[in-house]
Amino acid sequence: MAKQLCRAVAPLPVTAKFGIGWDADSVNAVRVAGILEECGIAALAVHGRTALKVIPAKPDWRVIGEVAQTVAIPVIGNGDLFLPRKSRAGAPETKMLAS
Repeated sequence: MAKQLCRAVAPLPVTAKFGIGWDADSVNAVRVAGILEECGIAALAVHGRTALKVIPAKPDWRVIGEVAQTVAIPVIGNGDLFLPRKSRAGAPETKMLAS
C-alpha cells in the first residue's frame, strides 16, 4: 500500500509514523522502517512505545536510534519530548531528529 501511495502522489513526499511494535515480544521497528524506505517513503516518525505499552511507560529511544542508524531517510523520534535540550539529546550519535 505504501508503494502505491508514493507512486500515486509523486513527486510529493510521503511520510509515515508508527510505533516500535505491537508488544515487547514483537518489536519490529527496524524491519518496518526498511520496508517503508524501500516503498519510497521520504521520512519516518517513530513513536518509542509499543501499541500495548501506553503512558506512563517510557519510550524506548534505543529502538528509535536503531531505526535511524539503519535507514538512509530522515527519522523523527517521538515520545515524551517536552524540553528542547531533551529533544536534541540523542540526535548526534543516532542521526535521528526529534519532534
